Amino acid sequence: MIHKVKDAKNLILLGVLAGLVTCSFSILLMVQIYQPYKGYEESHQLIVIQRGSMVPQIARTLKSHGIVRSSWLFEWYARLSHRPLVLQAGEYRFEGPINLPTVTEKLRTGLVHQYRVTIPEGLIMDEIAQRFIAQGFGTREKFLEAMKRTSLINDWDSVAGDNLEGYLFPDTYFVTRDMSEQQMVDAMVANFQKVWTPERRKRAEELALTTRETITLASLIEKETALSSERSLVSAVFH
Repeated sequence: MIHKVKDAKNLILLGVLAGLVTCSFSILLMVQIYQPYKGYEESHQLIVIQRGSMVPQIARTLKSHGIVRSSWLFEWYARLSHRPLVLQAGEYRFEGPINLPTVTEKLRTGLVHQYRVTIPEGLIMDEIAQRFIAQGFGTREKFLEAMKRTSLINDWDSVAGDNLEGYLFPDTYFVTRDMSEQQMVDAMVANFQKVWTPERRKRAEELALTTRETITLASLIEKETALSSERSLVSAVFH
């Protein structure tokens, strides 16, 4: 009888100890998951997730760059919290301490790093291409090739020339490393299409001008003066 009581007490003690260990491990695990971490000395880290990368490979990349404490913990948490788990390819920028849920969500939603490229008014096609190339995007040959794809404007300019000169809208663009030269050119043409409103088309028709002629005239005005206050005067010379 005494032995049975001792055995029962031992079982209870073991149960309590097991519970304490489990509780302590759970707390430690939660701390590791939710406590922000930064394991690199630089102000930020840029990493590239290649298309087709498997989760274990991505986890090792994050660990080697100091983004996460543990590759296996990242993989375990990511798989447990999102089913099915799909992490997006691309270039990502991490800055400052960050926890596992934030890292996982960033990769899962494809919140890739964007670069700002400003195209001022008055640039010719080659100069526009050089603006992108200067920041490490594409090649001159491929940009100029993309700028000859006039099929982009055929639907609303039936007399388009042999290139997109004038249709590459000057603006600030946010581009990513996985964008091609054609995609960047497409973005500029799409931006032009947004501002070339029906009202402006109607005004051009009233002046007996085609879209190309209107753009050419605007370019001439731009080259004559960079001062907005003088453009109306220069415009009057051509009208």
